[in-house]
Amino acid sequence: MAVTAVRTKNTGWGGGASAERNGLLYEVIRRRYKMTKIVYTNHPGDGPEVVLSAMGVPKIGDSYDLFNDEDALATCVSVDPKNTGHPMVWEVECEFDTDRVISAITDNPLNQPAVVSWDFVKYEKPLMRAKDNGKAPRNSSGEMFDPPMMWEDARPVLTVARNEATFSPTNAFQYHNALNKETFATAPPLHAKINFITGREQYHYGLSYYQVQYQVELCRESYALPILDQGFRDADRKLFLDPVMFIPMSTATLLNGRGRKWTEAVTRIENSAGCMIGDTVLYVPSMHFERFPRGREPDNADGYTPSGDNVFYLRIQDEIVKVTDPKPIAPPFYNIERAQYGTVEADHPFNTLVELEPYFLRFIPHDVKSFTPLALPTI
Repeated sequence: MAVTAVRTKNTGWGGGASAERNGLLYEVIRRRYKMTKIVYTNHPGDGPEVVLSAMGVPKIGDSYDLFNDEDALATCVSVDPKNTGHPMVWEVECEFDTDRVISAITDNPLNQPAVVSWDFVKYEKPLMRAKDNGKAPRNSSGEMFDPPMMWEDARPVLTVARNEATFSPTNAFQYHNALNKETFATAPPLHAKINFITGREQYHYGLSYYQVQYQVELCRESYALPILDQGFRDADRKLFLDPVMFIPMSTATLLNGRGRKWTEAVTRIENSAGCMIGDTVLYVPSMHFERFPRGREPDNADGYTPSGDNVFYLRIQDEIVKVTDPKPIAPPFYNIERAQYGTVEADHPFNTLVELEPYFLRFIPHDVKSFTPLALPTI
């Protein structure tokens, strides 16, 4: 025997169904719907099995869909066939709600958002320059302190904890101590370092997943190590001798970035106007160019400067200036940035002494990698 017709019972509002909605459609909240289907059969012996199998009668798990009203997240959770008293007319009460789908979403640990936290870690570092006057720490005879003076600082630390389907030991190994190739969390290249990536396997109702934690430490100055240019020999491998005893020096001699004594890296302002407030170009006589560092290598395609020579700083009276183009295209001019390390921009007259500040070479101690594949949130 068979079903001859199925229609939706009119509940009074013309749509054939009643609905309970607690918010806007597709919000992650519970929504319920009810509808009643009237089913006509052609034999008085037809029972619930025939009625429930009829086309047009919702099945458990079907999405709610009635004329122009539908909700893909609401699924059918119950169908209740009842005979109306007429042996060939049945009413099927159907209920829908969003519990099953929403629970599958919200209860799945892989759908939980990442937890982002910021903290600070304290550490000690060598004092390269005093904060009040920009001078490199030296004793009264002009020597650098050995060992260098240390001071306490703090670095911001970003921690991202999130659930992932699997854990990648390869990422944990390759990104250990890796430096950022591109800007990350406002930190320029080489200013962020991944300390570690850890994972812990977890289970949730039979689902296996990992709690993965990423710790990224940020540094103001860059993780490229500044190493003071000093040694016991010059560029020709000749030992530096004590000027009084004429024996090899017992302490390292500061160098000028070219393997010569740092004290030789001096010149004077020779253009008639001197160096005036607002100037961004410094004139250095061509004959004196060899006294100063050769300059840094150009930025590579990844946006950071490789290991090698660094920018350098000059002192003009009480002002420190930064030379931004250590390899000038057209000597004898250097492009400069004024008033570095807390010093004050000032006028400097003709014949003012210009001397190299202690020079630091720059080296990258860790691998440099793109953090983009990790897709780490920062806020």
